[in-house]
Amino acid sequence: MLWEGTETAHKALGTLGGHRPELLAIRDAVEDGVVYRAELSEHLDAPVISPDPILRAPLDLAPEWWNDLRTVLGTVAGTTTDRIAVRHEYIERTLPEFLGLLAPKTIEWATAHGDLHWANLTSPLRILDW
Repeated sequence: MLWEGTETAHKALGTLGGHRPELLAIRDAVEDGVVYRAELSEHLDAPVISPDPILRAPLDLAPEWWNDLRTVLGTVAGTTTDRIAVRHEYIERTLPEFLGLLAPKTIEWATAHGDLHWANLTSPLRILDW
């Protein structure tokens, strides 16, 4: 299911050395044939870098922030998972449509945060919305 990302990331990655909020609880409920999920994660005081995914002002982040991001993303990429955020069929359809290029026959896949953008990052570095 699409909504299992936070739980799956928690099991596979933990808190990424403190760079990902800890998942504290999950509750599922069914009412009138509709399934609901509530997730409780650690509260963070740090504001997000941008209020939306598009960066609209220059950044002033310390070199350590960038080093932490590089390290964390390397850890994520090296983690094995069976979750899929982007399917090969999507790539086969969209590369020709938007770039006029055929999709490669073979793609080297790596685990990634499927929604990584400026509104899901804080300083000090915490990566949100798994």
